[in-house]
Amino acid sequence: MNAPYDLSTSNGTRGFGGHDVTMEFAEFTDGARDVLGLDLVKGRWFEGADDALPWSPVVVSEQFAREAFGDADPIGKVFGAPPDDRDERIVGVVSDYRKGGELSIPVGFVMHRI
Repeated sequence: MNAPYDLSTSNGTRGFGGHDVTMEFAEFTDGARDVLGLDLVKGRWFEGADDALPWSPVVVSEQFAREAFGDADPIGKVFGAPPDDRDERIVGVVSDYRKGGELSIPVGFVMHRI
């Protein structure tokens, strides 16, 4: 997809609870959290054991979680279905991620495991 701090963007809109939510998204490795210094505020980050899951784990930003689910806990919520037809489920929430760096505007962000 695209890398942190590059000039490309992947974005889209998906319906949640009867309303559309616009988001940016990218793929992240198991080690990306430590490399980027992402602040996990709920749930967990990706891990090697995710290889055995029958569904794909997703981590979202706080802003995305608020826009999609309001005050409801997003952990365990089904996000959608990627190209391999495995369900995606939210396993973690990070503080608002700024793909373009600390001076960029935070947006709702969805992190897929690669």
